[in-house]
Amino acid sequence: EGQPTPTGGVLLYRDEYPNTIDRDVITADLTGKFEFLGRQHDLMLGVTKTDTHYDGDNYIDWDGYYTADFVKSAGNIPQLDHSARLLDETLIADIEEQAAYAAARFHILDSLAVIAGARISDWSYDGDVIRSSTTTDVIYDFDKVVSPYFGAVYDLNSTLSVYASYTDIFTPQNAKNRNLELIDPIDGEAYEAGIKGEFNDGKVNASAAVFQITQDNYAEATGEIISGQAIYEALEGATSTGIEFEVSGEISPNWNLHGGISHSKIEDAKNNPVLTTSAENTLSVFTTYRLPILSERLVIGGGVKWQDDVYKDKVGPDNDKIAGTADDRLAQDSYALADIFARYKFSEHLSASLNVDNIFDKTYYSAFRQGSQYGLPRSV
Repeated sequence: EGQPTPTGGVLLYRDEYPNTIDRDVITADLTGKFEFLGRQHDLMLGVTKTDTHYDGDNYIDWDGYYTADFVKSAGNIPQLDHSARLLDETLIADIEEQAAYAAARFHILDSLAVIAGARISDWSYDGDVIRSSTTTDVIYDFDKVVSPYFGAVYDLNSTLSVYASYTDIFTPQNAKNRNLELIDPIDGEAYEAGIKGEFNDGKVNASAAVFQITQDNYAEATGEIISGQAIYEALEGATSTGIEFEVSGEISPNWNLHGGISHSKIEDAKNNPVLTTSAENTLSVFTTYRLPILSERLVIGGGVKWQDDVYKDKVGPDNDKIAGTADDRLAQDSYALADIFARYKFSEHLSASLNVDNIFDKTYYSAFRQGSQYGLPRSV
């Protein structure tokens, strides 16, 4: 049993997760042009191979450490040696991934290009999980998974073009369920269509797009921590539909602007909301301006990022006195973060800059789980 915590004190857990990851990657890409039916087209080929070896331990401080005054003792908290800890889990794993892709861009007309391609992937995971001297083999193997891609771009004029695309999704992920088993790779498909434009002699780019992405096995964090590990559950038919708009570039010789706004809704196969910590509506604007005075040596800028309200169930205040029930909701109201910066160039070799992030010192959550975290405060 853990030791009792006297009123006013703090109970700390000194867990440790030492691990070593070795990764070897080799890639090769080839691009070129070819002629077909009197027109020149583009060809892209590539291969990649990744070998990863993971060796890690989870040392759990079972009883914890009590301190009556955290501020005074924070720098002198004794560290347990490994023999005094509970070695909860050791994981040794080898992960191999190899893939090859081919794609071609066919210039059917001067104003129309069609893209077609595919990626073939092999992915394997061979791991040993050691808990309380018991070893469990964990083996996953996915061979020759084909992910096709199709797209088309049509130039309306010298400024505007419209496009549409489709692709299959196959994405391995490093997330575990409540049984500490690896969740299968994400399997899905994505559709997108939109319009893009170049303005101000190509110095400003703007785009608007609609999209729909459907994914099985998508790992959503439950907010739980088991044996020091974040726990996830696999979502079936997680579908994200939305629209987004972006603009960026040089508005004038001294003024640059980047901004975007998006709206998306994410539901599972039963039309229930999922990934509720992802905001449905977001907006961001960032701008820089070089002042004509002072020989254009001074640049000032800033930005604002806004999102609407989000929430997560089962990790918030225990309203019904039964921990982990759906009503235990942790909610975050909509908020905006503002940053500013200034940079002055004294010479070709010397400049000074000032950055202030979260200038209004907004308090917000950056993680929703057992032991949720606040986002970064104002920093200079």
